[in-house]
Amino acid sequence: EEVTNLVEYPTALFGKFEEEYLSLPEEVLVTTMKEHQRYFPVKNAEGQLLPYFVTVRNGDHNHIENVARGNEKVLRARLSDAAFFYNEDQKLVISDNVKKLDKIVFHEELGSTGDKVRRMTTLSKTLAERFNVSSEEKIHVLRAAEICKFDLVTHMVYEFPELQGIIGEKYAKAFGEAEEVAAAVNE
Repeated sequence: EEVTNLVEYPTALFGKFEEEYLSLPEEVLVTTMKEHQRYFPVKNAEGQLLPYFVTVRNGDHNHIENVARGNEKVLRARLSDAAFFYNEDQKLVISDNVKKLDKIVFHEELGSTGDKVRRMTTLSKTLAERFNVSSEEKIHVLRAAEICKFDLVTHMVYEFPELQGIIGEKYAKAFGEAEEVAAAVNE
């Protein structure tokens, strides 16, 4: 509805992108297409993302191939940037990112995001003890609190802020964090 109301004479067209980009997290691809370009991602019957998109142009079918190629070029540039950011983020160390949170102001009277995370960790420890959780659960609770905001300083979240948490979960899993911890980062 939004896309067709952006134009006076909507004409649908499709394009494609390189399959190599399918190695990026699906959320990155879909966000790039839907939110940044107003493209519709294409999935197969099993719900797997395919290297195609549908978009709408303002005008008729004349020279639609040129329009499709132009849209493919734009998307290729966006996905190339996303791949670069993703690859750079794979070099990160979670603890280094947590330290960088001290440089992000949360609130002028409440300190940095790092201060906030430390308060959350203390609160999480208190709650875990009060609810008498198992020692393994307590370890997961404390770790999740310690790293819950680490993705704020990644290249990917800087470029795609709407993926905060989602990227944190993906990266936490990739860096060997427990499933419970990774899920908590997202939640």
